[in-house]
Amino acid sequence: MSRLGAWRALMVGVLAVGLAAMTACGSGGTPSGGTETPDTAEGQLGDVGAPPPPAGVSVIVDRKTLMLPDGKTIAVDKIPGGALDGFQTRDGWLLRGYGDGRETNSLWLVTADGALRSLVDKAQAPVAVAPDGRHIAWRSGDKLYTGTIDPKAGLTVGKTSPAPERGSPFLMTNDSVVLAYSETGGGLDHHDVWFPALGDYKPTWEKTKHIFTMYGVAPGGSNYLGQVHGPGGEKDSCLAELDPKQNLKAIRTACGIVTQIDYFGAVSPDGKWFAYHGAGDDGRGRIEVVDLSSVFTKPAISVAWKAELIGAWEDGTTMLAHGLDGGLVRLRLGSADGEVGARPGLAKNANVVLLPRLL
Repeated sequence: MSRLGAWRALMVGVLAVGLAAMTACGSGGTPSGGTETPDTAEGQLGDVGAPPPPAGVSVIVDRKTLMLPDGKTIAVDKIPGGALDGFQTRDGWLLRGYGDGRETNSLWLVTADGALRSLVDKAQAPVAVAPDGRHIAWRSGDKLYTGTIDPKAGLTVGKTSPAPERGSPFLMTNDSVVLAYSETGGGLDHHDVWFPALGDYKPTWEKTKHIFTMYGVAPGGSNYLGQVHGPGGEKDSCLAELDPKQNLKAIRTACGIVTQIDYFGAVSPDGKWFAYHGAGDDGRGRIEVVDLSSVFTKPAISVAWKAELIGAWEDGTTMLAHGLDGGLVRLRLGSADGEVGARPGLAKNANVVLLPRLL
């Protein structure tokens, strides 16, 4: 199996486990360590604690080790089933794994001093994390939860709601949560929106059938980026900015540039560039980058990087990714070719997952 195939299998497996758990686990409770109180405003959170995480992109190695950009490592083998993926935040690293090693999903905070804190351990799909790295949402049993992470006190549970028959939090901003599920098991193909501050979730799945897939939060922090049906119908797709307040209506579109339909994409830290998984004329995977300041008026691909999987932005012009030969490559705007992105102490055949920075 190719590295791309293995990555897809991993992501589909995570989703399948979460979906299967919806019917197997019954009702779930408040996550261990959480207290069910009103949500805490971001400005009231304490920022004093462990040292801040280092600059650069960190990676998970073989599910058991967190490797920092300078090659230093933190053991994360206490996470049942190992760390699957995650994010680097101002507080350290949020890592997602299996809550009991095989069925439910978990979320852990790892701080720069090497301490591990369990935040959620009974989620039925990977926990959704907002761009600020401190607001999260998940499903446990027949209930939806939101929560706020304090780096010193842990998790405070915020708004909750009865959950729909199918669907779990997938993406979120600070005021909206996108729910999603797979009809076929081959990828998320149904989406809906919940606004926790407005009360219980009310299903409106039928109003979002125009969406092919969703990538993440758009610059500005209120809308989302995704793909929608284009003028050619179901065989055509367009990059779109989606408004959650209008049932994910496409308020801006860029058609004719999307060559791959999946949910692997990443916005640069400055909000200018968007990289998504595409396919070249030879059918091989590549990373296509567009300029978000102009793509919706003049659809065009700015650069197509020779790499198989979406990686993580190191800064506003550079991304670390998996190359076509399986090794890490550093990709820069202005060039289709990458340079070797080897890391001290990283074995060539290691299973490596790159962690996007939410800073």
